[in-house]
Amino acid sequence: MKGYIGEIFSSFQGEGVYAGRRQIFLRFFGCNLNCCYCDTQSFKKPEQQFCKIEKEPGTLEFIFVENPMPLDMVVGHIDRLTSPDLHSVSFTGGEPLLTDDFLISIAKKCHESGFKNYLETGGTSSKKFGKVIRFFDYAAIDIKLPNHNAVPKDSFLKLYENEIDCIKTSFELNIETIIKVVLLKGTKIDDFEKICKDLSGLTSDKPFYFVIQPVTQIEGLEVVIKPSIKEIFRFSELAGMYIDNVFVIPQIHRQIGVL
Repeated sequence: MKGYIGEIFSSFQGEGVYAGRRQIFLRFFGCNLNCCYCDTQSFKKPEQQFCKIEKEPGTLEFIFVENPMPLDMVVGHIDRLTSPDLHSVSFTGGEPLLTDDFLISIAKKCHESGFKNYLETGGTSSKKFGKVIRFFDYAAIDIKLPNHNAVPKDSFLKLYENEIDCIKTSFELNIETIIKVVLLKGTKIDDFEKICKDLSGLTSDKPFYFVIQPVTQIEGLEVVIKPSIKEIFRFSELAGMYIDNVFVIPQIHRQIGVL
């Protein structure tokens, strides 16, 4: 089996409750969302000619391998980049659910080799999520807000329903679940509170983590403005009224200068 991978590299998780843990990242091509704060625009196209693969962790030196890549080659590079402090293999994007069959094949091989698998997804397809999640130990699921402009307004409800269904499936299968909401300046309190209320009605045998991530301002995206400290406190307190394990965690990989 072959598939399209954008990058393979070793770094530290930059988001959520596992921020700072060492991971090997597989960045898949293709995304069906258009979030206003996206920092991986170059991975939106479903097919690219080359995969960028790190030579040695932390060197910022790479080789370029022609796509589509054979399964065994992908797994070989994961093995090569393994380090003693490795926490898991992160399947990210783009949107990895778009290449579900290839993703499953890699995830199976990783489990056979003793690795833990960490899925990062926008939850755009609950059907595909249900197909792949059995091969993962962690699910990091984004919930989009209306002001993220991820989809046209008339498609937002469908997207939200898929995200919630992904979370329900993750809970049902006892997958450790990290739910993330990116917070922008001017986010409507009612939009955020609906998410908190809906999550409060779900049950899981394992605790789940709710992460509020103040948006990272990126050069060239001046229209995306990070929230004020007052807004961050207000939204965190609101979430705490409905949900246990609420965190406010910014992106750390940009602050320490790693991939």
